[in-house]
Amino acid sequence: MSFFSRLFGRKPTPAPPAPPPPAAPAPPAADGSIVVDGRSYCPFAALIAPAFPGKVEDRSKFRPPANEADVDLKTTYGAYVNLGGRNVLIVIDKAAVLPRSKEWDFIHSAAKALAAAYPALDAQAKAALGVLNAVIFAKSPKRSFASVAGGWFFYDTDEFPNATPAFAASNIVHDANHVWLHHNHKPHTGSDAEIVCWQLQVSNRTALGLQPYEVTYLQGLIGNPDTSKKRMEENP
Repeated sequence: MSFFSRLFGRKPTPAPPAPPPPAAPAPPAADGSIVVDGRSYCPFAALIAPAFPGKVEDRSKFRPPANEADVDLKTTYGAYVNLGGRNVLIVIDKAAVLPRSKEWDFIHSAAKALAAAYPALDAQAKAALGVLNAVIFAKSPKRSFASVAGGWFFYDTDEFPNATPAFAASNIVHDANHVWLHHNHKPHTGSDAEIVCWQLQVSNRTALGLQPYEVTYLQGLIGNPDTSKKRMEENP
């Protein structure tokens, strides 16, 4: 050991360099597509573009817990809708819906209706959509349901024939509210939670453009606990 080492001690070890800051999100591509977790998502308007830019990709990360449903999402298309500056992902199971099909066009119309309604929605509806991360359109052994832990809404495509695009958009608000209730440590399942979420649809009927018969249907569910329970248990 040198004289200076004995006098002043060992030279301190340099501190490790600080980790680099996280990379900024990649800007949208020229066609508006974004990349999330290595998967591409086009603007919902591109779903009906003459040259649809999407591609089939594995999005199994959206698989819900086994007790909720068994959904295979290895071959899916991706899109997104921007709501108040925040992108909500749209995942379309190729096994359930093919491009240019009637169901495909319905998904586009529902996303368009939701985007158009968003500015006039009330504060609670916007808060609910603010915690919704993705809407997954797929066929499922169960009816549409919210997978609250992931912030996902699984929309069963078998329910399309009974809905208008406006009502489909209201269903997205409804299940987003289940996610919000869960995130805010409030009861998010059962008749009381369903009634809260149905009431949110009714409260935003004007913004969503619901038809009178659709509002009447929702009010019937709210006012009849037996009907509410039957609705939660029935298959599409």
